[in-house]
Amino acid sequence: MHQSSSPQDAERLQRAALALALDRHPKRVHRKQFKAELGDTPEVAAAISYLVRVRLLRWEDEELALTVPALAFAELGL
Repeated sequence: MHQSSSPQDAERLQRAALALALDRHPKRVHRKQFKAELGDTPEVAAAISYLVRVRLLRWEDEELALTVPALAFAELGL
């Protein structure tokens, strides 16, 4: 993916990262998988950091896992 700078691009990357985690659930997604699928850019790292800060994803060693709120939002279609 190309580097992004707008708020819309940041949101798009956040949605893509969350969608990847939801797609792989119940398995966790390794850091390398995110980089391979979304790109190894500061923008992707920022998107993942944001999702961790707002507690939709959580780190477990080098893997990201969905949180209960993320799963609940997904089930509600939010």
